[in-house]
Amino acid sequence: MAYIPPHKRKVKEGEQELHPEVLAPKFDEQLRLGSRHAGSKGWKTNVLPFTIQYAENSIVRCFPVGSMENGELPDSICLEPFLRPDSLDYGHQTGRKYFVLHHVNEPKDSETSTCRDNKEEWLNIAVKIQSDVVTAFQNVRNLIQDDEHIKLKPSFVARIGKILFHSKESISLEKLKRGFLTEINPKSGVRKMFNTDVTEEYMSFVENKVVQDIGLTLRAQKDEYHLKIEDKQLPDCVLTCRCVKNADGKLELKKIEASPLRHLVVDLSCVFQDFDLRIMLITKRIVESFTAEEKHTIKEVIESAILDPDVKGGLRWSLGKDSAGGRFYVQESFHILSRSFAGPTVRLKLKSADRFNLRSSHGKISEEVSVKLIGVSEHLKEAGDGDEAMQECLQDTLKLIWDNFINCKS
Repeated sequence: MAYIPPHKRKVKEGEQELHPEVLAPKFDEQLRLGSRHAGSKGWKTNVLPFTIQYAENSIVRCFPVGSMENGELPDSICLEPFLRPDSLDYGHQTGRKYFVLHHVNEPKDSETSTCRDNKEEWLNIAVKIQSDVVTAFQNVRNLIQDDEHIKLKPSFVARIGKILFHSKESISLEKLKRGFLTEINPKSGVRKMFNTDVTEEYMSFVENKVVQDIGLTLRAQKDEYHLKIEDKQLPDCVLTCRCVKNADGKLELKKIEASPLRHLVVDLSCVFQDFDLRIMLITKRIVESFTAEEKHTIKEVIESAILDPDVKGGLRWSLGKDSAGGRFYVQESFHILSRSFAGPTVRLKLKSADRFNLRSSHGKISEEVSVKLIGVSEHLKEAGDGDEAMQECLQDTLKLIWDNFINCKS
């Protein structure tokens, strides 16, 4: 009998339906509001669908954009529950309630006079993050070395989305404001996550207008399947197997990557805009240490997948075929359609992702926009904090992102 995914099973009369909050495993998201300085010990957080890992000298910051001159949030800002009418919200999937910063109405005259010039917020951002960017790149340069097991590949990106605040208890706006103004203890209880799902209207706006306005050209289109696979011998790492559909209608393995390592995460709460901004430096880790037998076992799991466009994630397995050797277990399947566009200093990726988590039986379809800052990366390979060319490139790139992706109306 073929395996039927949980989300397609029908509940028989008299049986009790299992709600998502019952099925979802408990997890602790430790990406918290506030600052984290280089030099402290690294951390990891078991966030569905895979383990997020931070480098030992990682830097994590969060601050508002559009605040008043003294750094305070205007009185027109409040906390509201996060709702997404066009997709399942995270509260439905995890049983938690999430909040976003929202302005009730247009700023009052007194606030407008003391708020920073919205048109030049990109310059304020560049000044605030410059030293952290340089430090993070220096940490990556110190980390990269010849390794026969894992090959590190740095990536400096900006992601469009929304900062979601959550806590075990209700969050007060006063507590949140204090968190922006001071370097609070990560254990203070104020926590956040970054939701990268954007609306279809915004995705269409970026593809049809922004691409043309900033002079980008189509670089590649991909139709891929990604599998998140747990390796019992690597408990702190989840493998990402990048696959494509071959001529026989089966999955073909192209690359195995370990969980990316985060070195810099800066979350910018753009309080007067529709979306927030995350700037992040990560190193992708390509695994090359598996033996021929281990790689064959992984391929067994991959090749046993049945491509099915009618199920979430686009893949399903016959009963018991989603694991192999008592070591490798499929956690999540992705069907990803992406278009990438290239320019002199940036690369834009538009991604439609259909996800399904086999452990929690949760599925989600999302539209995502990310910008790779290749120009800044090239300057920072050898640049120092005082390098004027790097500073100018960082400012120009942030201006491009702010004017075209944040301070715009789709």
